[in-house]
Amino acid sequence: MTSSGPGVLVVLHGTEPTASPALSSLVSVLRPGEVAALLVQDNTEGRTSRPSMPDGVTTYVQRPDNPGLAVAYAETARRLRSEGVAWMVVLDQDTVVDRAYVEEVLAIVDGRQQVPADVAVLLPRLTDRGRVLSPHRRVRLRTRAVDDPRPGPATGWVSHLNSGSVLRLEALEAAGGIPEGYPLDGLDHAIAASLRRAGLRAWLLGSTLEHRLSLLDRATLPRERLAAILTTEERLADQLGTPGDRAWLAARRWVGVALIAVRVRTTPSAALELRAARRATALALGRHRRPQP
Repeated sequence: MTSSGPGVLVVLHGTEPTASPALSSLVSVLRPGEVAALLVQDNTEGRTSRPSMPDGVTTYVQRPDNPGLAVAYAETARRLRSEGVAWMVVLDQDTVVDRAYVEEVLAIVDGRQQVPADVAVLLPRLTDRGRVLSPHRRVRLRTRAVDDPRPGPATGWVSHLNSGSVLRLEALEAAGGIPEGYPLDGLDHAIAASLRRAGLRAWLLGSTLEHRLSLLDRATLPRERLAAILTTEERLADQLGTPGDRAWLAARRWVGVALIAVRVRTTPSAALELRAARRATALALGRHRRPQP
């Protein structure tokens, strides 16, 4: 039997379930029977005892080995599919959910509002203290937040952050499932790229959710963290991108190097950015060694 409500997954790390803005806000606005399941995966290292849990949580999974987000998404998607659930909501622990978002999602999930068959993901707008984070489009050599808040099918190249997104599980499976080769960094872009490659689209919701993003300023990143992000960008372009994506990455990086050279932009390591631009050029020209995870 297929449940009409979505399954909801909240992934925690380093916080108590009762202190998670996502969990506390969600249970405060949900009404009985509106979701098929509310699952929590706790990736906090070293946590072995069950903490206090908000009312309404149906399943709590403890993973002190911290396998990342992709494993949590993939395992939950498979579980929900086996239970006949058609849609999965994924939430980071710091996203604040409101009733308007819940009602908009439920209207589509239960069929009161129809969306085209090629829509694989529903996307709210995410903001952090007034700055729009997601979804975003490419504009020349930059990515910019989608300015039009009107709900409807996304057109052109669109990517997004994962939190608050609602995945149609049948479509996700047809696109190859969750890209588990991206356990944390780049997972959101990998999911979006996988759906695009499969000819599937996003639907922009009218709802806006507040979300705390840990990496707002690239200039303040530790050098090792920047290196990991640059490598992930190359893997995405190589494994899931088009020739145009690879050319765009190379051009964007050389513009960044130029801005660093004239001191318009700051970076933890100019040498690292220069090497990354050279690698992206080799990738675009087909003369590269495959970036390793």
